[in-house]
Amino acid sequence: MGSPVAAGEFAQEAAENVIDFPAKVKGRYFRLRAISEVAGRPWTSIAELRPLVDRAVGYLQKEMDRGRIRQADPRLIAALCYATVTGIATEPELLRSVGWQPTTADLRRLRSELLAFLRAALAPAPRR
Repeated sequence: MGSPVAAGEFAQEAAENVIDFPAKVKGRYFRLRAISEVAGRPWTSIAELRPLVDRAVGYLQKEMDRGRIRQADPRLIAALCYATVTGIATEPELLRSVGWQPTTADLRRLRSELLAFLRAALAPAPRR
């Protein structure tokens, strides 16, 4: 793990907080380390990571332009894909209620079903 590119803290307000990096940075991973949460809760969350969102939206738009995925609002599609993946990944009790077990085989099956679901949801409309 390398040295941080930027460090600081967010203002405790509803307005957007922006972190500017001192220079363009190329990397494979992005890490946001939360030390504390505004209301003192034992978790934290973040609504938007604009550079990552913009890159995903750009990719989705290119794939739509090429006809590889269906035409839609790429920002909304990115949000729906994110919500689908994180929703299923963070709801083990719901998964257990439908018979899923946290085994290697069931994790593989879950991954396969999730990918199939997203592929079907993003498939371009058939040409007439």
